[in-house]
Amino acid sequence: MPAHIFLCVLAYYVEWHLRRAWAPLLFEDEERWEERKRRDPILPAQPSVSVQRKKRSHQTVDGLAVHSFHGLLSELC
Repeated sequence: MPAHIFLCVLAYYVEWHLRRAWAPLLFEDEERWEERKRRDPILPAQPSVSVQRKKRSHQTVDGLAVHSFHGLLSELC
């Protein structure tokens, strides 16, 4: 049982780390982490200009294709 819990926590950590590292390639709002420090926590979060552009064009600033997390994982496997 403790080994199972350890593996679940480890898998969650690896996913969290990959999402942060791959944020430019995903439909993630890269400015969200900095924005959380400044915005009012009561108001709903607004998407940044960069994530709106990624969602419209389906491309990064460098011209690479933007993916969902699971889509990127399936392409890498």
